[in-house]
Amino acid sequence: MEPELSKKTPDPLAPNPRSPLSAERLLLAGLLVFTVVVRGSVLWMMRENMQQDPDAYREIAENLLRHGEFALGKPSGTGAGGFVTPTAYRPPLYPVVLSNLPTAEGRHVSLLKVGLLHLVLGVASVWLTYATARRFLSAGPSGLVEDNTRDMATPALRPGLLPAGPPGLTIAPLISGLIVACDPILLNQQTLIMTETLAAFLAVLALWCLARFDTDRSWFNATLAGGAMGLAVLCRPTFLPWLGLVGMTMLAVRAGPNFKFQISNFKLENMIWRLANLAGLIVAAGSIMSPWAIRNYRVFGKPIVTTTHGGYTLLLGNNDSFYDWLKSDSTGLPWSDRPLSIYIDWRWALQPESRQNPEVRHDELAYDDALGVIRKRPLVFACACLYRVGQLWSPLPHKLTADESMGRRVLRYATCAWYCGVYVLAAIGIWRLRSRLFASPLIWGVLLCFAFTAVHTFYWTNLRMRAPLMPFVAMVAAAAMPVQSSKFKVRLR
Repeated sequence: MEPELSKKTPDPLAPNPRSPLSAERLLLAGLLVFTVVVRGSVLWMMRENMQQDPDAYREIAENLLRHGEFALGKPSGTGAGGFVTPTAYRPPLYPVVLSNLPTAEGRHVSLLKVGLLHLVLGVASVWLTYATARRFLSAGPSGLVEDNTRDMATPALRPGLLPAGPPGLTIAPLISGLIVACDPILLNQQTLIMTETLAAFLAVLALWCLARFDTDRSWFNATLAGGAMGLAVLCRPTFLPWLGLVGMTMLAVRAGPNFKFQISNFKLENMIWRLANLAGLIVAAGSIMSPWAIRNYRVFGKPIVTTTHGGYTLLLGNNDSFYDWLKSDSTGLPWSDRPLSIYIDWRWALQPESRQNPEVRHDELAYDDALGVIRKRPLVFACACLYRVGQLWSPLPHKLTADESMGRRVLRYATCAWYCGVYVLAAIGIWRLRSRLFASPLIWGVLLCFAFTAVHTFYWTNLRMRAPLMPFVAMVAAAAMPVQSSKFKVRLR
């Protein structure tokens, strides 16, 4: 008779429910549930905001439903033959997405479905922020990616990037997700039919794809990143300069974690590999953006890759009325664009509009007028640039009315306190990361912030324009976390 074993030998490969990795998954699940509760509650409390359509995205989407045309106009008739005007004034992706969320009768956008979409995008943004931060901040014992590749021409998957069994639970990615879940701008903008929720999701999706590219620098992963960035450009044209910067940087990235312009490394085999990555990025992004450019060429006679809104946005931030307000205002209230609207109506009324593309002509006139004001008043233009950068990154929202209620004032200063805290953490994170910010993979997020800041230095801006940047800012802020113990460990030196 065989002796009975008193204890069963444990399988060393079986998952341990008490391991740090299992605890991290439980905390991630808790973070996502928390996000659903917080964002869902804000959506419900501010559901009346969904009735607004400040940028005419719902109007365009409903014209797509009724007429199959990307157009502005609200025809009084109910038939499909109502008059609408084809437009390229707004980027196409968000209205196209909305047009796939119809009500039962198929002629209007369902606000309930839009709210659910924003909730799903918000939760997905938090999850992707966590996943991207885990790659950005938790790779290797030094806190960043280590160079485990064999050579430059054949980059390999670096096993030190995401260890299967980390010695401690990495809390920094969870903190970054928590910051995004509670971000005041994202919470407010999800209640409006505007692009910020989708743009923030696409920004962090593109960063995740670039982090994947950093793990295995192949043309396939570069293609994935290009696809995500192409969608981002169709959502908000400000992403286009970022796409260009990422493409140029890919030419400098070698197979390891660093990228340096070293003449000795520019061998034929290495350059073919780099060019293949760049080609994958450009072809994927171009394939996604080209239908919009082709459509605009057919409608307006110009292959417009972005929108016809750029001229107005440049003029909005560079006109005599705004410049005079910068020099003399003492109210603390935002500038009113009413004088500019009157000027535009007068200016364009004097121009013989082409029947084929008045929208394109208006865009050109706006650019001409804005550049004329800049040349005429260069010193005020420099002050306006500083003002716009300050507005983009300001922690304090503008006071909108002179007789502001106490509730709105408390909410504004609570928002300011939140962003001041995030900025302090981000400053500490920058100090801890130092030169690593300018090495892959963190360089991709730095380029994103640089591109947005550069564009909005010249074009009109306010603090909601930085919504797509907040996931990366949250990652940098999370890098400041000093937690390091047997249960919680941020692997940053």
